Amino acid sequence: MYELDDTDADGEASAAPEAGPKLKYSDADLLRLVDDECQRSVGFGDGDTGELQRVRIKAQEYRQGKINDLPVMRGRSQAVDTTLGEAVDTVMPDVMEVFFGGDDVVTFQPNGPQDEGQAAEETDAVTHVVFQANEAFRAFHDAIQDALLNRVGLFHWWWDEGDETIGEFEAGGPAEAAAVGMLVQQQRPWAKVETEEGDGGAITLKLSERRGRVCIKAVPSEDFTVAQDTISLRDGTYCALRERVRIQELIQRGIDPALARGLPDASPDLDEVAQVRNESGEDDRAGGAGVDDLRMVEIRTHYLRLDADGDGELEIWRIDTDAEQKVLLQKEQVSQVPFGALTPYLNAHRFYGDGLADKLFEVMRIKTVLLRMMLDSGFFALNQRMEVAEERASEFTISDLLNNAPNVPVRSRTGDAVRPLQAGQLGFDVFSAMEFMSVVAEQRSGVVRNAQGLNPDTLHDTAKGAMALITAAQKRVRMICRVFAETGVKDLFLGVHQMMREYSSPDHAPEQMKVARQWREVRPAEWAQRAAVTVHVGVGSGGKEREEQQQNGALELTRSVVELQGGVEGPFVTAQNLYNRLKAYSRAIGERDADQYWSDPTQAPPAAAQKPDPEMAKAQAELQLKQQESAAQLQVEQQRMQNDMALARAKLAGELQLKREEMRQKLQLQREQAAQELEMRRQIALVQAANPPHSVDQVHVGGEAG
Repeated sequence: MYELDDTDADGEASAAPEAGPKLKYSDADLLRLVDDECQRSVGFGDGDTGELQRVRIKAQEYRQGKINDLPVMRGRSQAVDTTLGEAVDTVMPDVMEVFFGGDDVVTFQPNGPQDEGQAAEETDAVTHVVFQANEAFRAFHDAIQDALLNRVGLFHWWWDEGDETIGEFEAGGPAEAAAVGMLVQQQRPWAKVETEEGDGGAITLKLSERRGRVCIKAVPSEDFTVAQDTISLRDGTYCALRERVRIQELIQRGIDPALARGLPDASPDLDEVAQVRNESGEDDRAGGAGVDDLRMVEIRTHYLRLDADGDGELEIWRIDTDAEQKVLLQKEQVSQVPFGALTPYLNAHRFYGDGLADKLFEVMRIKTVLLRMMLDSGFFALNQRMEVAEERASEFTISDLLNNAPNVPVRSRTGDAVRPLQAGQLGFDVFSAMEFMSVVAEQRSGVVRNAQGLNPDTLHDTAKGAMALITAAQKRVRMICRVFAETGVKDLFLGVHQMMREYSSPDHAPEQMKVARQWREVRPAEWAQRAAVTVHVGVGSGGKEREEQQQNGALELTRSVVELQGGVEGPFVTAQNLYNRLKAYSRAIGERDADQYWSDPTQAPPAAAQKPDPEMAKAQAELQLKQQESAAQLQVEQQRMQNDMALARAKLAGELQLKREEMRQKLQLQREQAAQELEMRRQIALVQAANPPHSVDQVHVGGEAG
């Protein structure tokens, strides 16, 4: 058990500030804890067996067409099969379409019948934050591609907030400034009003609002590690993320500037997986790590679940350290682990499953060998090896033989100096063997070539058999999507919902979002806690056409039944049934908001039970016409009165402006006269001072004796 103090290993107080309640672990204890967990974790590749790291490197290389674990003889073909890259590129559109082609990916379930409206509002709001307020497409793309290749893809979300200036106001004095500030606080209690005095007593009011939002991105799988006993991140004891960031970004995150600037430069040696990803030289460190606050450093953010305050309850602590877990930069108690993990093929009772690459490694090696054999066979058929009898050869025989070009003779002393060597022949059809291995790849991965639009009859015996294979493949892809949805995507939505509830407060400006097809101010702090969600997995692009055909057939059947029963209010089909069928059809053809095109019959005004009496209808029409005429006259009169008032206001404003101008000119004239009189008196004083009274005549001012 670690000592329960607040000193480091040398007995000195830690430089990192304490956060939260009194802890039974010192900063030095926390560093030892996370260092031990990090060394025993699986993911970074430095503390584990390295098997996961080797698979990741191999997957990245195979996708790029680099099969380095197959020997290549000198002068032989070096062609490489690209099944893995093609499989990833084939399955990615279907998986992305599942999450971006429907209305709601995730729906929060209400806690009761009275909570249905609120749950729907929260669903719309969180969906807006995930898909509209963030670069969701790139985050999903990178996480899904990582999962297919490297066994796991990762979402990461965090809270970001800051003050946003909304305007400035010039006040004439303290009273006006106080009145404006009070008015702003009444209308927008969350707004901040700052005053700044200028020259001449003018006061400037700067209005700002506190805004916060949830940010989402995908993080590289090689930069994430978990404890060995982790199955689900929500319940795991330890996980960590490593990052290469600039010092100025650490300071912006709230880390002590002195600690941030004291970190060493990030190592110029990249992680091996990152080196393989580096296809275009983006991470070339030849230019150095930067200077001053632009230096690049490496940090690690650890999430550790433990009873740190001795109350018997396990809490989650976020602990930021340097790359070696020697310097504690920051620590904070949090309520969740803000990561969601995707794995295409789950491994029971394990965090890491299998990726698409694991199922295609062997197929790629076999197809590469077959491809090279075929190319080598063709090369040797065109460039056959020859045996040369030296005693019968001339000085030109060898050079002529090496010049393997059409119509070029081979000179020799006798005609039998050169003879071909019998080469081994391939005893099987290479194309059939490669096709067989392609089918094996489809069966193992569930990704078929036909899904990309190839003619089924060119690859299989019958189109019917091809469609059966495509249907089976779609089930496999849907299973991958379902696994993604029930794991990482569900964790993402629940985590974003929880973070919005916890970090939003009355001090934050409410967000304007479109919920229930209306723009509203959303206040997440008032939301209820959610744990039950439903994830909707669409059919993807491969099944869109089939679903549309099915919906067309169902719509035609519904129309026939409506005609048979003589209207929409029959025993078999009602207006509500027809409305639901039309909505399903709209979703099948890709229309995200079906309510723009079809009206819910339950929301329509009830129809009249009986036809109105013609005379009554005529009287009502005449009355309505008179009402419209009266309303029109009233509107004209109101408009005339408004015009008269506007004209009177304009006339009054003109008179006031004229009087202001007259007063201003009069005041200016008085100022000029006073200035002239003052200047005349000053000149008289100068003359009197220069000339004594006995030698100067009487000076008259304004016609009177001085």
